[in-house]
Amino acid sequence: MLLAAVLLWSFNVPMVKIAVGLIDPLAFAAARFAVGAAALVIIVLVAEGSLAIRRADLPLLAAAALLGVTLQQVMFVFGLAAGTASSTSILFATTPLWTALIAMVVGLERPGRRTWVMLFFGIAGVALVVRGSPVPGGDGSLTGDLLVLASALAWASYSVIVVPLLGRYSALRVSAAVTLVGALALVPLGLPALVTTDFAAVPVGVWAIVCYAALGALVLTNLLYFTAVRNVGAPRAAAFIYLQPVFGIVFAVLLLGESITLLQVTGGAVVFASILAGRRLPRREGIVASEPDV
Repeated sequence: MLLAAVLLWSFNVPMVKIAVGLIDPLAFAAARFAVGAAALVIIVLVAEGSLAIRRADLPLLAAAALLGVTLQQVMFVFGLAAGTASSTSILFATTPLWTALIAMVVGLERPGRRTWVMLFFGIAGVALVVRGSPVPGGDGSLTGDLLVLASALAWASYSVIVVPLLGRYSALRVSAAVTLVGALALVPLGLPALVTTDFAAVPVGVWAIVCYAALGALVLTNLLYFTAVRNVGAPRAAAFIYLQPVFGIVFAVLLLGESITLLQVTGGAVVFASILAGRRLPRREGIVASEPDV
């Protein structure tokens, strides 16, 4: 289940890269999350009989949704459109670094020497990846990399904010509720682009990618990942997530013909080493269990 989820996420990055090159990025994100949110809500209603969240938890839910879905997806799709799928796969893998840093700032983790070493080398690896990113069609690659980094930071912030909710509700219910609220804010942003889109000129393959990104990379991965977390535990599940950028790069090279520079490889290796070293750090179950939303 974990390997299947990782492959679905990894394959999604180059697929989205193709789609946002043929349709407005906001229109794509809005269509994807409208479909994905509807499917997740139906699944939770069937499985649990309710999507209810206590009124006292609604402000926290809204903050998590706006940050972890709406803002994160806006930066993600525009970053991927401007940059490369390979760099996106590597840079989004830095989420555990930012999660650890934010958890330290808000007092959920107590920083030690290992934490600071992990963060130092992780950030150094990010710098190498950004510096080594190829420029496919101008100077937009740097902008894309920075937007993807901001997207990873937004997801890391969400991963910390959502911890109290994961202690009171199932991970699937939280995911469905967050996706629904985030989609309700995301759809109006993408609606103008959807209205002005010439649907006759959009290739059928783009709509196939929308369905895959929504039902495969969003809904099915949630079911696979959280089922696996219940069976093998969050730490072991997190170890599989680290494979996502590796497969993401492979798919980007095979499907898009992207080239990988030596600096990117070096930076990616430094990032992965720092993250793997950070696995020995004590972490809250809810933080580790947060799935990557790509």
